Amino acid sequence: MQLGKSPSSIALLCALALTGCAHARGDGTDAESFRAERNRAVEALIAQATPSNLAAAALLAPPGDLSAREPLGLIERAEALAPQRTELVWLHLAICERLKCDAKAQIEARLQALDPDNGFVWTSDLERAKSSGSDAAVTAAIAQIGARPRMTFYWNQLEVMMVDALAVSNPSQSLATRGTAAIGMLAAQAIPALQPMSKACRLEQLDLSGRRAACAAMVARLEQSSTVLTQSLALSLQERWWPAGSPQRDIVRAKRRRLDYLMTTSSRIRWWRMNRDMAVRINAARWSDREEDVELAMVKSFGLPLEPALDWKDTLHSD
Repeated sequence: MQLGKSPSSIALLCALALTGCAHARGDGTDAESFRAERNRAVEALIAQATPSNLAAAALLAPPGDLSAREPLGLIERAEALAPQRTELVWLHLAICERLKCDAKAQIEARLQALDPDNGFVWTSDLERAKSSGSDAAVTAAIAQIGARPRMTFYWNQLEVMMVDALAVSNPSQSLATRGTAAIGMLAAQAIPALQPMSKACRLEQLDLSGRRAACAAMVARLEQSSTVLTQSLALSLQERWWPAGSPQRDIVRAKRRRLDYLMTTSSRIRWWRMNRDMAVRINAARWSDREEDVELAMVKSFGLPLEPALDWKDTLHSD
């Protein structure tokens, strides 16, 4: 599964990318130029081989590079230089997933050892439990995820890392260009499968022994997780647990309306202040692990209220 961003972010990425989006349309010349630019960026980052620069190069490098610049080799070098940086191990796992590498289980085990408090690093146990066909094993895996004190994709740390690394690879780029390029590259990376979590906590599953309590704990963690995607998943699950018109469902819908308001309002594009707005976004990401805090900082910088007005229409989830 990939971590998608809002349509406005994708449109902004296309508008600001070094070669535009023409390479995606099959224009051979543009595709060649795009690859050449990426290769130059990789070489510049390798020349200043810090852990962050090598990790960024791993995202930029195409697989199968015969000059020993393969993504897996680069991220392994980054990890060797900074073995305690969990976000680099997480990125290693995402690259491994994308390239179908043989070391997935070892990377997962290393991540669990480094950051056992992160519920998301235990989702592989849930996938194995689902494959076993045991309802009890699934419930135990859900309970294990929900017992962890936090759930993070390390999104903000990786976004900041990429923005800073792109300044090394191409110092003439604007902050707005670097920020949107970083978002685009990270959004294309694999994340833990959320579907098993969703399926295991559907309404019809809550009658299984221990499942309701396990799902309630996990969803409570999801609601406070690091990305709006996973927060939205938590609210969608909860909404289905309650009948239409119930006070519980109304509470959940109000929370989702607020989250959608932040997502929509924070992603507005002001072409005449793009660098300044990106600076607000990246500075907020430097001090907080949660994407919601970045959205709040953006909305505040726009001079807009942090809560939706009574007449604000939720276009993301309109009935």
